[in-house]
Order: sequence, then structure tokens, then C-alpha cells
Amino acid sequence: MGDLKRQWWVAAVSLALAGCAHQLSLLGPGNPIETPRQLTAQQQAYAQYTRGLLYEREGRLTEAVRAYREALEFDYHAPELATRLASVLLRTGRAQEALGVLQRATTEDPAYTPARNLLALWYTSTGQLDAAAQQYETILQVAPDNLWAQSALADLCVLRGDLARAATIYEHLIGQDEESPLFHFNLAVIDGRLQRFPEAIKHLSRAVSLNPSSVETHLALGFMHELTKNLPAAIREYETAAQLDPLNVRVYHHLGRAYYANHEVDKAVRQYQLVLDLAPRDVEALLTLVRMYLATGRLTDAEQMLQGLIAQGRDSAEVEVALGLVYRAQHRGPEALAAFEQAVTMAEEYPLAHFYVAVQYDEAGDRAQTKTHLRRSIELDPDQPDALNYLGYLQVDEGINLDESLQMIQRALVLDPDNGAYIDSLGWAFYKLGRYDEAVKALQRAVQLVKDDPVVQEHLGDALAHLDRGDEAIAAWQASLTLKQDQPAVQKKLDEMRQRLHQTTSSTATNGG
Repeated sequence: MGDLKRQWWVAAVSLALAGCAHQLSLLGPGNPIETPRQLTAQQQAYAQYTRGLLYEREGRLTEAVRAYREALEFDYHAPELATRLASVLLRTGRAQEALGVLQRATTEDPAYTPARNLLALWYTSTGQLDAAAQQYETILQVAPDNLWAQSALADLCVLRGDLARAATIYEHLIGQDEESPLFHFNLAVIDGRLQRFPEAIKHLSRAVSLNPSSVETHLALGFMHELTKNLPAAIREYETAAQLDPLNVRVYHHLGRAYYANHEVDKAVRQYQLVLDLAPRDVEALLTLVRMYLATGRLTDAEQMLQGLIAQGRDSAEVEVALGLVYRAQHRGPEALAAFEQAVTMAEEYPLAHFYVAVQYDEAGDRAQTKTHLRRSIELDPDQPDALNYLGYLQVDEGINLDESLQMIQRALVLDPDNGAYIDSLGWAFYKLGRYDEAVKALQRAVQLVKDDPVVQEHLGDALAHLDRGDEAIAAWQASLTLKQDQPAVQKKLDEMRQRLHQTTSSTATNGG
């Protein structure tokens, strides 16, 4: 077991054993000692148990395990001893031994809650969520008002995807403890995932009233207001969070996004500048800020900011990529390519640098370099949908590696299912593979999503033509020419189809006469 996992178990054990008496229950009231021989065995068990506790406190866990095992030899049926032994076994990475001890403890005393808590945590850590849930269900049969078991079961329901059950449990928990900000917060998160935004806002508002200093709760409430398009309310929550924690980078990310969506561009820019002041290598903030400048036509501001970072000795691959994007927007192709190449030189394993180098090489007409860098970008980040689609489409357009290209495009669509450009690529791949019915279906959807792209309309026309749906093909090509007039190849296909349909009509009329 690795160090991180061992640290997790230490924390888990502390929770599971919270409230567990150090004195064995067999020695307490209600367990009278009947014979001298029995007294001796229990005294021996207690002595070894006490030694184990002392060893634990000194960090001598191997000796503690030995002492607890010896205690169990004198009092085999004590679940307290077994649970204590299991907790130390877990802390020393002996998880399988701990499992056997815990299973024995729950068999000896099915109602002993600490053992079941620890056993549930063991199952959770190994991904056996159903088995873990069953432990909490058993605890709740014995102690229906056990808040720990209820909340742990709710969290397991979330992990298992049963959000409705998790919400029901948290509603019950709130009924037991209406003043718990954590219960309100957790229920709000579940409501948000269920897209029950008004309910989520209600519970987050209650959590804020119960714990006004919680930055996370203000951020969550702000995000819910964003999702419901109440930007002023979202901004108020984010501003409160910023006052509570002025060094929290995430707060300024949220504020910047909300200000920008609310058309307060200058304020949005200021938030991302604050992010970069606090975290100079924050890639997301840097690229978002540059995109804001580009979207608002502030190209000079963007260039000056980036050149300023370079002058301050804060150059990086991320800065070079951002600078390349500015040069692209200014139609300064050679300088953009130089910036992207510099980014690759500075950080060869930075996938975005390879992607933009590829884009620039493609515009320069160097397909070989384009495909080389796209492949490298995908190697470094296999879940990069733009790169997957880009390389897939290029190969499809060239009629090479069609099966591989189709798989790339389909992977891109898994990551971004409603991207019209990716769906166009899918349709074009089907077309090149001769699967024309599938091509038409995909391309018709792409047209709905990307209404102003002449290439998509051209592709649809080509696929329809192969199915002898000439009138529909003409309509698609005509739509392409409406969007972009200077397309000789499309015009030629359109004229040829019109002529063919005319000849067919004339021939039919003649034969009919």
C-alpha cells in the first residue's frame, strides 16, 4: 500500500473508531465475572490490549499488532479488540489481514458499529461500493438515526450514480439536523447534478446563512446562479468569496467568467490579470485573457501584455502559444509559426504547442509537418478532441487511413458530442467509406448545428448526389454558394446535376410521347 493510501486509512480509521471506548466492553457493567479462571483470561486480554494502546501512541505499530493478537487469544469473541487490531493492520498496509479480522468481528457481533464502519471504508477503498453500502444499510437497521452511516451511504449512492436515493437520504438528514450547513451543501450539489437548480439554490442559500464564512458555499451558490442566468446574483456571491479569501485564485476565475458573460469586459480582464499576478503560470487564465482581448479586438493590448511578460523574464511555452494566437489574429503567419515553434522548443511535451504548430503548418501548406505535430499532440493528450478531429478530417479528405480516421473522429465526438464541425467530419468519413446513408444522416445534423459553413453544405450535397437525390443535392450546393460565392468546384457540380436532371426529364418526356 502506497504512502498516500496509508495516510487515507489513518484518517478513515480515526473516523471509524471515533467514540469507541478504549476499555473493553466485556469488562464493563453487565458482564459479571463468574469464575476465577474467566477473570484471569479477561485480565490477560485487558493487559495486552493496554500494551497495544501504549505501543500505538509511541508509533510502534508492529508491537501493537502483536499485543492485540495476544489479547484476542485470551478473548476471542471481543469485537472491540478485533476492530482495534484491524485499524492498526490497515495503518501498516496489511489490508487483506485487516479484512479477515473485520469480517470476524462483524460475525461475532453483527450490531457492533465501529467494525462495520471500518469494513465499509475498506470496501469503498477497493471499489466494492455495493458491499460498502450493505455495511451502512446494516448499521442503519440497528441504529436508524446514525448520522455518520446515513451521510456515508448517501455519498456512496452518489458514487454509484444513484443521485435520487442520495438526495432522499440528505433530505432525511436535514430533517434530523436542519442546522447543518454541510447537509444543505451536499444536498445542493446533488440537486445541481440532477439539474434541480431552484432546489440547489435554496439549500445553498440556507448553507450560506448557517455558515457565512464558507468560501466554497459562496462559490457553489454563485455557480448555480450562473447556470440559471442570474449573473448579477452570481457576481455578488463571487465578490463575497473574494472578500473572504482574497488570495484564492479560483474565485477570480469565477468572477472573470461571470463578468465577461455579463458584458463587463474590463472587469473580467482585471480578474484574470489578478489570477496571473497570483499564479503567473496559470495557463487557463493566460489563454482566457488573450481570447478576451481577441474577441474584443484588443490585439495591441494582448501583444503588449505578452511581450511585457517576456521582457520581465516570465516567458514560457504558454506565453509563446498565446503570442502565436495574437499573431494569427493579426494575419502575421510567419511570426505565429515562430512563436508556436518556440513553445515546442521550450516544452516539447506541451500538447497545445504541437496542436497550434500543426494548424500553422497547415495554413502554410505543409501537410507532412501538420500531421506529424497533430500525432504528437494526440500522443501527449489522447483526449484532445480538436486534435483528434483535425487529424481525422485531414486524412479523410486525402482518402487515407480511413478506418483510423473514423475512430479518431468518433473519439472526438465522445468528448464533445454536439460539435457541428466534428459531426461534419464524421459524415465526410462515412462518405469516403461509401456509407452514404450514414453520411447524409450525419451531415444533415451538422448543417443544423453549423448553418453558416459552406463546406458542410457542399459535403451534404455530395452525399445526397450519390444516393440519386438530385434535387436535394442541388439545394445543398446552392446553399453552399449562397454562403460563399466564389466556389468553381461547387458551381460545376451544381451545373452538372442540373443538366443531368434536365436530360433525365427530357428523356422521360420523349419516351412517354
